[in-house]
Amino acid sequence: YAYSQSSAPLNWRASYDVFARSVRAVPAALLLSNLMFWIPLLLAFFTVQLNPIMAVELVPPEFYNFEPPSADHMHEIPQLTRPVVATSIIANNIQVTLLLFALGLTCGLGTTAVLIFNGVHIGAVAGWMTYQGQGRAILGWILPHGSTELIAIILAGTAGYALADAILAPGLLTRVEALKKAGLLALKIELGCMFMLLVAGLIEGLVSPSSIGFGPRIVILVSS
Repeated sequence: YAYSQSSAPLNWRASYDVFARSVRAVPAALLLSNLMFWIPLLLAFFTVQLNPIMAVELVPPEFYNFEPPSADHMHEIPQLTRPVVATSIIANNIQVTLLLFALGLTCGLGTTAVLIFNGVHIGAVAGWMTYQGQGRAILGWILPHGSTELIAIILAGTAGYALADAILAPGLLTRVEALKKAGLLALKIELGCMFMLLVAGLIEGLVSPSSIGFGPRIVILVSS
């Protein structure tokens, strides 16, 4: 019992170190994943701002006349149903990161498509809400969980690109050997992403739809 108590923090620290080293081992894949997510997001955001008619093409219909229940966030969900919502969010987000990871086997084409789609979707909705004067509400919604969730998506894309690199540029190794090596590293990144999304999903399902003000939402962002 004494041994398990003292070793648990070390195991968490060791797991984090493995995750961090795995991410640092593939800087080019990390950069590419960031570019494929943030550039479409920003383009969609400013496109909707400058040419609102594009919202018809880029923004889901449910957001056309959306009215947030509060100036500080987008949704209010009854407490009894929040655990169900959190579970659904976690499952959906993990599915997205698994796609980003696995589609690296398409030489990165599938990973790129998923990153661009998610970037455009988020950027377009944020741009439309801001254009409608509801920028504070969507920002307040995103603040508690958004940084953890978006970073996890980008890192899952990084894992996918690590697999793609092993296929396209195996170096002195055979493609099978390079893929085995990259696969282990990418799997470590993906497992870290899944844990991040577990945390982000719990916050998004339980905290983001609560009535807490803008200030506490910023505090949660900083602490997470």
